[in-house]
Amino acid sequence: MARGGYRPGSGRKKKDRTPDGKFENAMAYLRAVVCGKIAPDALRAAAAKAILPYEVPKGRTKPESPSPKTLRKKESQSIEKDKILEFERKAAVIRAKYAKKGEK
Repeated sequence: MARGGYRPGSGRKKKDRTPDGKFENAMAYLRAVVCGKIAPDALRAAAAKAILPYEVPKGRTKPESPSPKTLRKKESQSIEKDKILEFERKAAVIRAKYAKKGEK
């Protein structure tokens, strides 16, 4: 006589994994309400909206203008660039002057 083995309906029953109102955070609950996966509850939705700023960090916006340190750095770079260009212009004039004398 056989003992053990597979029997239909035996063993632990599988756990129901449908969203019955338990969500990992407020954002997940609000998304489920918006998508229509669960029926909205006014009190629970208000509570989720109230704690949402504490769970999800706000994204920082980029400042409109650069910092004073960046402005000073750019200004000093532009001054250096202007000095180099002025030096190159003067050097070109001197090179042209001496190149003509050498060719004659």
